[in-house]
Amino acid sequence: MRMAYRPNYLHDGWVMPLVDVRQTADFFQFAVEHGMEGSRFDSLTGQWATHGPKLYVHLRLHVEPERAVDEILDEYYQAFGPAADEVRAYFEYWEQYCREHSQRINDLYIDIGHRWSRFLLQAHRAFPPASFASAEAILRRAREAVRAAPREEYAGRVEFLAAGLEHAQRAGRLAALFDGEREIPEESERFEQAVNALRELIAFRRAHEEPHISDYFYGASWREGRFWNLRPLLARLEAEAAAAATDEDAPEVDGSRTP
Repeated sequence: MRMAYRPNYLHDGWVMPLVDVRQTADFFQFAVEHGMEGSRFDSLTGQWATHGPKLYVHLRLHVEPERAVDEILDEYYQAFGPAADEVRAYFEYWEQYCREHSQRINDLYIDIGHRWSRFLLQAHRAFPPASFASAEAILRRAREAVRAAPREEYAGRVEFLAAGLEHAQRAGRLAALFDGEREIPEESERFEQAVNALRELIAFRRAHEEPHISDYFYGASWREGRFWNLRPLLARLEAEAAAAATDEDAPEVDGSRTP
């Protein structure tokens, strides 16, 4: 018998800062120590701005499986230059948060199954708005640390993480409006709020397309469209865009546009 390792956990967390790097890395090394000859990870969804250390450590362990995880993390954090300590504190905050709330987070997904694909359904409960305050404060210190850094990429890397955090918050607001349901009644106030939240999320993703902070297709929007009925929301946005285009194309009369 020959053994390979084939987990699903790189799917997990949607766009949220689910940081379980030491737990997953420890099991990877356990498998190596007990006869694993290779691995096949089912998904690399590319949530680099929120899952960066976890993805980096796993890539490095494939090259040096016996290397200490903390040494690999040191290597990762050094890439942030003067902000290395603050970035370490940032991800350690999320790792500690996930460890302290692991039972509650797991309990949210026991009944719905397929946690990795349905994480967005309870993401706002797993990571409520209050959980982001400490993370934001740490990143503010990281920004200060690189303000006068001699290499511009250090500041860019901190901004990369900040964009990932804001993306998670914006996506979480939309999740909270669906609140585990597939539909939002169109006559409800919640529907109007969801239209605005989706509009802002789309605008944010378009503005942050190039840095690749997140896998916007499979890791995000594919799941969102699968578990939420976004069609009514998108129809409203399309109608608004069409109305705006009509207004812009209308001829001007006496300096104003005709209705």
